[in-house]
Amino acid sequence: MTATFDEAKLEQFMGQMIGHMTGAALCYAVWLGDELGLYRVMAGAGPMAADEVAGKAGANPRLVREWLDAQAAGGAIGQDIAVAGNLPWDVTTKIPIPEARLVYRGRIDRLDIRASGDGAQITDYKSTKPPPKKQRLILGQGRELQRVLYAMAIRTLLPNVRTIVTRLIYLDDDPATFELRGDELDMAVTEVTTHLVAAVEILESGRIAPR
Repeated sequence: MTATFDEAKLEQFMGQMIGHMTGAALCYAVWLGDELGLYRVMAGAGPMAADEVAGKAGANPRLVREWLDAQAAGGAIGQDIAVAGNLPWDVTTKIPIPEARLVYRGRIDRLDIRASGDGAQITDYKSTKPPPKKQRLILGQGRELQRVLYAMAIRTLLPNVRTIVTRLIYLDDDPATFELRGDELDMAVTEVTTHLVAAVEILESGRIAPR
């Protein structure tokens, strides 16, 4: 006997579970922000950089940046409350991936722009151990998508930038750097876009992604 199920009910249930998980994560983040004094630091201060919030609270800057991203995504704080300085784009801008009908936004660990405005270097820091230096790391089976997505964002936000170098820097043990640029970066962008299009098609069809 073949078991059947209602796909509409399954989709509804999955949506509810994701909502519960998101709510639980946000509640924990609210508790964490109170425990670390992050809300007290920001109260009445106006827009602040993540590093400034971290410094005043005595917390880790990178973790504070991630905390702020989660707070903004969950609607607990405004998108612009934790941004200071003259950034070269609107921080609330969502980056489209038209082929996959997706949009995304976030924060880059580090971005260095050439004085002439036609070049940019993106850095994504990792606290884990690096892979062997002889390994040519591109997407890392999906684990290292960030730097490619960052490059796609820079191409959209800063159209005058002609040269982009996007790199991973592993800080644990013996530091190692992995760079993407030129044709190799273009191929990585194409590969990421292809995977995202396929993922959206699988989700919309209700099928299970192959392992």
